[in-house]
Amino acid sequence: MLYPLAGMILLSALWCSYWFIAFVSAKELVQAKRQEFANRGMQLNCARESWGGFPFRFEFQCEAASLQLANANETLNVQSMKILAVALAYNPFHVLLLLDGPSAINGVELTHERALVSVTVNGSGNLDVSSEAAKVNAQGLFSAAQLNFYGRKINGKLDFAARGDQLVILGPDNLVTPIAKAEIVAHTSASLLNQPSTLDYATATGESLEISSLKISQGAVDFAAQGKIFLDPQHRLAGKLSNQTNDIDGLMKFIAPIFALKEEDSAAIKNLVNLTGTDPATNTTKVDFTAKDGALYWGLLKLADLKPLY
Repeated sequence: MLYPLAGMILLSALWCSYWFIAFVSAKELVQAKRQEFANRGMQLNCARESWGGFPFRFEFQCEAASLQLANANETLNVQSMKILAVALAYNPFHVLLLLDGPSAINGVELTHERALVSVTVNGSGNLDVSSEAAKVNAQGLFSAAQLNFYGRKINGKLDFAARGDQLVILGPDNLVTPIAKAEIVAHTSASLLNQPSTLDYATATGESLEISSLKISQGAVDFAAQGKIFLDPQHRLAGKLSNQTNDIDGLMKFIAPIFALKEEDSAAIKNLVNLTGTDPATNTTKVDFTAKDGALYWGLLKLADLKPLY
């Protein structure tokens, strides 16, 4: 009877020794990384911070968290009430972040239920990030019943996907645009992550965002698109999206308020689109959105002027 007991005591002693050694190493690694990231323009400050998690986890809690991302002429400030980072002791390279709101991004208040972010890092420098948040409300901008995001850095590429359910977009002049579901799958070059200014680098090199799937649904209207967008030398959006819809009338009612189209403009666009882009075999309408020379076109017709992003 003593042998199993002695084995349990020895195993517990070995585990406790491992935990304390790994715990100290984790704290030192986090402090070193925080300093490294601070030198690169990413500063995390906490009004109060604490460590724990014994015996099976490593936990780091940051209350009244403030994160500043400085990138050349671009600065992003994020505040949150509390951040709790948790990693299992036997798998410290998979970290779960629990974010309690309300939060703020560059002064815009953001309310949400507890958000979950999962981060996995491997030895080759690849990275997987996923997040989910419910009942999101960005004051004066949008609200959503659910937001999900997934990003991956692998083999020099940056892949990502996002989805929003029951979105309500708030525009100028009290314009309200409801969207039942929106989702996007796209990729770009991972080299954008290592530049002093992401937008300047994208403009100078012509790096593009390849959209393999963009889907928007509202009521009976389904809209799907794919294509490529980039920044022109004047920092304006450029590129083309090939798209299709199952209900051109419903889509026109959807986009007319967004672009402030008059009734006669909507009728002219719909007639031209029906002549040039309707496929009777599939009962779908296919017309490209094109951004060039500072303007957005749907087929041959101009919808709006495009201003520089910065």
